Amino acid sequence: MNFDALVVAGGKNDGALKNISDKQYESLIEIAGKPMVEHVIDAVKKVEEINNIVIVGPEKINDISKGDYNIIIPEGRMINNIKRGIEALNNQNHILIITSDIPLVTPEIIKEFLHRCKKEKRYDLFYPVISREVNLKRYPEVERTYVHLNEGIFTGGNLVLVSPNIIQGPLDWYNKILSLRKKPLKMSKMLGFKFIIKFIFRRLSISAVEDRISEIIGHDCKALILEYPEIGFDVDKPSDLKMMREKYLKT
Repeated sequence: MNFDALVVAGGKNDGALKNISDKQYESLIEIAGKPMVEHVIDAVKKVEEINNIVIVGPEKINDISKGDYNIIIPEGRMINNIKRGIEALNNQNHILIITSDIPLVTPEIIKEFLHRCKKEKRYDLFYPVISREVNLKRYPEVERTYVHLNEGIFTGGNLVLVSPNIIQGPLDWYNKILSLRKKPLKMSKMLGFKFIIKFIFRRLSISAVEDRISEIIGHDCKALILEYPEIGFDVDKPSDLKMMREKYLKT
């Protein structure tokens, strides 16, 4: 089972972080002396199982991180840029899609995720989740969005492994899910009325969510419970950036 990688680094700095950084793209905001996307690229490049890398992001990334990869300049919706990235890889390998805002990610974490995916070959989409207990033990100050499920309380990781066939699924639905990833109740509404009820009363199971999403997109999905809160610590607000710079990735 071979892998390629797509680094998503095209988000404009027009949200909460714009008040503390004048960088045009969030991925270029510096942490520990280098743009946070560079931390992610460095981790991906050290994973021997990954063959090819495509980055959706500003051309300036070529100036800050030298490597054998292609840059795709972002245009329009995130999901369309992801589609362009998958098409640029142009092969049948499973593709690791990873965001540029998790600078604590390491090669070892990525390798473990890929290793877990190898054991479940038949799925088209793998998505990691991390328990609140694990997250709070390692990063007690970090505020995350959690979902109450039968198996426990979880937050999501900011990487997935997908088959390239996934882009044949419903792009508008994918785009809406991406836009609501910090709003669990609204996400549950996209799964149907009975899921809203189960979500409200905390009776929703991981397997039920897997089955429903698989049905909607026409591809088999699998959630993997991982012990690495680093992939859930995305820098998307000033308090995250402050903690990252002052405590976890000091210059």
